[in-house]
Amino acid sequence: MTMIPPLSKVLDVEELRKSVEVLSISKVLELLLNYDIVAWRLDDLDIYVAQDIETKNWNFVRISHLIGISEPKLALEVKFGIKLYGKQQLRRILYGLLVHQAYQYAISNLLEDAQVEVPVVNNQYKITGRADIVTRDYVIEIKGGVHNEFYKYQLGAYMLALNKSKGFLVYKDAVYPIEMNRILRDCIIGKIYELRQVYQQILKMDLLTIINKYTYILMNNTKYATEDLVRLLIDNGFLEIRWY
Repeated sequence: MTMIPPLSKVLDVEELRKSVEVLSISKVLELLLNYDIVAWRLDDLDIYVAQDIETKNWNFVRISHLIGISEPKLALEVKFGIKLYGKQQLRRILYGLLVHQAYQYAISNLLEDAQVEVPVVNNQYKITGRADIVTRDYVIEIKGGVHNEFYKYQLGAYMLALNKSKGFLVYKDAVYPIEMNRILRDCIIGKIYELRQVYQQILKMDLLTIINKYTYILMNNTKYATEDLVRLLIDNGFLEIRWY
């Protein structure tokens, strides 16, 4: 069996994080383009509108949502097909992408036919996302922080979409092998169905309902009310209502 090492055995992740922190935001945006992530600054605000593999396949369930997402962010993504980020969030995204690439290179002698940041669009289950590392036999999902039981559903969804029976959750100091079985498969399919039901409920909301429901939550997180954000998005041509 392939022995997949934890991050700390092959990478100095703290040094990589520091290298990203000193980058200008324009350089961050430039590097994100290498991963097909395009982000635009919203006027002179510290808010960026982004497009990626998930926004391009807006009528599919996002695999990243299987580990949880805040209601207002979910509403903006599903109803309007947009993702909003601050500068530090964009830096964290770039940091994660660079970790994936550096890890794949560091253990390339253990991996056969490995690809990094693999776009996933599965028509059978109507799910989309971007898998960290995919080899001939398994999928590797790299995570920061502590082990979270929900991460196995995200990894399992990639395994399901890519028809792989094995996967690995890789953390800084630990690795958890995951085997696809009937129980895990049925659980993932159930969660995909539940998410799609949530999407459909959001799509039934009109614009005024979303503004009234999420304004104060968004103000606490972005310092801007939903109504103000929506007006800016309309004025700048970013807002496009999505229908399933």
